[in-house]
Amino acid sequence: MRHRSSAAIVMFLFSCIVSTAAATAEPLKVAFFGIRFNNTSQEPTRPDEVVRIKQADDFFIEKLSGSGRFVVVQPDAAMQKVIAARPNIGECNGCELDFSKALGAKRLVYGEVQKVSNLILNLNIYWGDVETGKLTFVKSVDLRGNTDEGWRASLNYLMKNYLLDEVK
Repeated sequence: MRHRSSAAIVMFLFSCIVSTAAATAEPLKVAFFGIRFNNTSQEPTRPDEVVRIKQADDFFIEKLSGSGRFVVVQPDAAMQKVIAARPNIGECNGCELDFSKALGAKRLVYGEVQKVSNLILNLNIYWGDVETGKLTFVKSVDLRGNTDEGWRASLNYLMKNYLLDEVK
């Protein structure tokens, strides 16, 4: 009987230590390269879509930082200039890893909204481990309707139901 009590006490203390360590763990540094707009429709990109991309970036950063698990770092103006002169992040033969390392990040994230038409858009988020160079989270949600509410709801849904639960 004493053995069981001792084992229970040890397990309780261990769980307290693990809980405390998890609660006091430093937030993970994440390099955020933004959400780009890929307009494959027959229409030119509208000013409201340019504004929505900026709003999507801000919303994404707010949600990620607000979780308390992550610190978002972004390229400064000089790095942004270098990035702009290359192929898109995710299509640049791993350049996002070099940029992430330069920012001191352990993870990286970027996204894309693809506009097929005013009715059909897709939001894609890519999350990677900087050390291994592998994407560990790739998800897509469809938007129906090119509105502020549709964009925000889709991004919120993806983050709330997938990203914030799945990424480490």
